[in-house]
Amino acid sequence: MKTGLVILAALAAAGAAFYFLDWQPRHERMEKRFEKIDERIEDTLPKDRGLAPTPTFPEDVLMVRLKATHANGQTTVRIDTHAKSYVIPEDHNTIRDVVLRKMKARGSRPEEVRGEIKAPASVPASDVYALASIFFALGVQDVVMPSDGRTAEERMRDAAR
Repeated sequence: MKTGLVILAALAAAGAAFYFLDWQPRHERMEKRFEKIDERIEDTLPKDRGLAPTPTFPEDVLMVRLKATHANGQTTVRIDTHAKSYVIPEDHNTIRDVVLRKMKARGSRPEEVRGEIKAPASVPASDVYALASIFFALGVQDVVMPSDGRTAEERMRDAAR
């Protein structure tokens, strides 16, 4: 039993000596722990992706809003903040020209333009489709009608059924 205690005391002394010989300040030990964690994180990250070499900026989209109202059997359209109102179908080409001028003034391609048609339920569907066709004729495919959240293409497909 005495020899067991002597061996245990010798091992404890050796462990204490090893601890003091390998002693490092606490912050250095913590740094080593974090380095190991960082290595593990880097090992699990995908290698085929990373930071972009050049900064990317959100696309600058030209928003063209057409607001239609219907009164006295006539549908009138206002374009964004223009003071003038246009009548559908008589001013169909004029509306197209105004939208085209806005696109050219901004230097926007059709892919960079978003169209929005605001029309209450009182506006006939044929007039709303005429407004959507203006955008489609100019190559603008991103057209929304916020009244029900569907795109103009979805509305046209549903009307054709």
